[in-house]
Amino acid sequence: MSKYIKTYLFAEIAVRAEYNHNYLEKQCKDYETNQNPQLTIEVTADDIIKERSFSEDGESFSDGYIESLAFYRKFCEAIASRDVILFHCAAVAVDGKAYLFTAPSGTGKTTHIGLWQKIHGDKMTIVNGDKPLLKISKEKITVYGTPWDGKERQSTNTSAEVAGICIINRGLENKIQRLKPNEAIGTLMSQTFRPTKAENLKKILENVVTLSAKVPMWRLECNISEEAAWLSYNAMSKEDK
Repeated sequence: MSKYIKTYLFAEIAVRAEYNHNYLEKQCKDYETNQNPQLTIEVTADDIIKERSFSEDGESFSDGYIESLAFYRKFCEAIASRDVILFHCAAVAVDGKAYLFTAPSGTGKTTHIGLWQKIHGDKMTIVNGDKPLLKISKEKITVYGTPWDGKERQSTNTSAEVAGICIINRGLENKIQRLKPNEAIGTLMSQTFRPTKAENLKKILENVVTLSAKVPMWRLECNISEEAAWLSYNAMSKEDK
């Protein structure tokens, strides 16, 4: 029997979580809810062993941390059929609209949103610095904060409509280019959680296609400067007007 049984609300989905280590309890405390759960996720000892096998450094992490990752993996698999996907990015909100920055780890997402925070100050909210959830519909795309927020632990339990997605590349000069939907799909898929079940993977692909068609996509080559932050903001925010 699980030591902890809690109900959390992620991307408007109430989930009953059953687990055995207090790491997850502390991590998700701001997401507790009294709503009736729509699904149940139980993390077992076998799930923890399996999750460790996915990482070369798995043995160096605590059972509690690995249990948290195992829970999020099982949750993301379960919600694939509900048009909600995990998208690896840094998500910020300015004036009620969200902007997502995606790139391979180490490219500079965190640095770039730090520059955005410098130029916008209190006008900006960091929704999530690493692994937010996106709810996909034909009407709009909404990003939701989660407590799986990267080593900097940057996140807020909030949501906002997505106004643009920016693929970041390092460059000596700052320049930004609007992308056609088909030019962005490969990168979007590479940064999206991929379920193991074939029907869920098909659903994810359909949602990524919708995402690329619904939200303006950009490619930014940038250095570490406020000029780069203003360039991306001006291009992406004007597109929304």
